[in-house]
Amino acid sequence: MAVTPADRNPTTKPALPVAPVSEQKNASRGLVFSVPDRYFNQLSQMIISTRKAAVQADPKNSVIPNGPTVNAPDGTWSAQRLSVPGLFNLAQANPSVPGRGNPAYADRALNGYAYRITTTNQANSDLPPVIFINGINTSLTGASETAASVGELTGANVDLVYNSSDPAVGAKVTLAHFHEIAKDNANGEATKGIRWSLRHGLEFPFMVRNRVYRETMASAAFGQQGGEWAKYNALNNPPAAQTAANLILDQLNSHNGVVNVAGYSQGGAIGAEALRRVEANLVAIHGRAKADDMLSRVRFLGIGAAAESTDFPSAVKFNGIAHRGDVVPEYFGISRNRRAPGLGAILKALTPGNGWGVEQHVNYLDDQHGAGSAGDPLSERLVREWFGGLNIGEQVIRDFEP
Repeated sequence: MAVTPADRNPTTKPALPVAPVSEQKNASRGLVFSVPDRYFNQLSQMIISTRKAAVQADPKNSVIPNGPTVNAPDGTWSAQRLSVPGLFNLAQANPSVPGRGNPAYADRALNGYAYRITTTNQANSDLPPVIFINGINTSLTGASETAASVGELTGANVDLVYNSSDPAVGAKVTLAHFHEIAKDNANGEATKGIRWSLRHGLEFPFMVRNRVYRETMASAAFGQQGGEWAKYNALNNPPAAQTAANLILDQLNSHNGVVNVAGYSQGGAIGAEALRRVEANLVAIHGRAKADDMLSRVRFLGIGAAAESTDFPSAVKFNGIAHRGDVVPEYFGISRNRRAPGLGAILKALTPGNGWGVEQHVNYLDDQHGAGSAGDPLSERLVREWFGGLNIGEQVIRDFEP
């Protein structure tokens, strides 16, 4: 079934928010104590405050569009909503749906919808569109601006899969998960009574409980566990992933050429989830050999992505671009420190002049941080080369200072 522009609003919408984290937590099992809950609440409030400041300072969130068609204020691109084959409203809800106070909140009901982005560069408009998934904390206008930059670089039309997600909510979901694990671990150790060791000295149960809780949470945050769990459970955005999967399957079944897919930031994690769904579908219908043959036609480009090659089916051709100072691929993607990705990301965020690790995350493409912002010429050249068929590999490139 071909993808066609929608001539009216879709009659189905993606599932909306999951229950608040406070409801997800439920009562803790075993012994109940309050100190770790206080740690959790303090962490959550810190994340929310950081999120609000970042969103309010981000110019790409200043315009909230309405209706099935969006046009650039300067006329350089247009976005028309697509009718995508397959259902996405039956997918699990987005665990990181934006909360009130986030400027992207007004667009949350558009999460998982697809838009055909057309730019003034139509040099390759006869080729199948690039499928593009935007990053976290972005309005539809901001996502369309970034997708249009991809269109201008490649000369192809771009099918944008809109991802409406909130980093603070995703972080809280992840914290809530490990909070429960840490409480269980701490309660279990505390039941063993008074203990003594050379490392910790004499410890009473309440001391053991608090220490084990902190150690478990630190291990999740600074080690690999937290980032890995978040990619697959908090940042995967099932409605958007299902739409991307439907678009990929539509291209695989409608032509014999390559299928170009790109994901920026969280779009990398969503793209990986989408291709895992594509793989499951193809294996169920065609068997493993045929599925791998079809998947070998898919080329995925991660741009500052929260994903790496091991997150994708092995037959998919994965390439990636990451700035050295970008905290997102440092924690989730191709440039991460294998032993302590969280610690590496924090150190990058605290590097003087690095803009809390975000500055090098929002300058890969023109207009990525609002209309008129400059993109990195090196990363833009790599995008063009990737679209031209070159295997650019996984490149961690020098930071861009305009």
